[in-house]
Amino acid sequence: MTDKKYFENLKQVDVSKDKEKTKERVKELWAPLDKASRDKILELADIAKSTVERTYKRGNITPKLAAAMADILSINPYFLTGEADSPDGFSEDELIGFLKNKNAVKQRAGRASAKKAVKRSRKAEPAAPKAEKITAPKAVKQVTAGVSVKINDKVYSATAGELADVKKINEDETIALVRGLLLRSKYNDEAGGIADMVKFLLTI
Repeated sequence: MTDKKYFENLKQVDVSKDKEKTKERVKELWAPLDKASRDKILELADIAKSTVERTYKRGNITPKLAAAMADILSINPYFLTGEADSPDGFSEDELIGFLKNKNAVKQRAGRASAKKAVKRSRKAEPAAPKAEKITAPKAVKQVTAGVSVKINDKVYSATAGELADVKKINEDETIALVRGLLLRSKYNDEAGGIADMVKFLLTI
């Protein structure tokens, strides 16, 4: 999780470029979150729940809230400000660039603090495999080095090390990742295919 103290260096200014999109998207993301995920965002941004409610009523969003939601939910921060059409594209570098482009870091903090503000203590999740829309995976088997999944004649593998990293993700983080995937599937066909695969595996 991001180190909270560095978020204190972010300015309290409005960075939304399209208030209608910001209102709609923040509400769409916030509404289905469980209490634990909401609390993580509020604690990281050091804001009250009423601040989020004002955001999806008025369309104003601060760098603190945008960065916290992007970090916890692994989504593109520009999606929240109405500058991107898809929530896909989250990365530490993208979030650093977002804070820099929005001039969101207080002058005394500088870029070094911007980098620290988005430094994650856990390793990034293994990249999701590229997949077409599917009805079901043809085969899933465990191998000595990890797990191999065959989908539409294509084989995707995760090493033992990658699986070990995945196991470190807790239940609340897993729920947030699944919800983020379902949201991305509305805008991205590739994410839709991955979502279909996840749904199928959960029925086995």
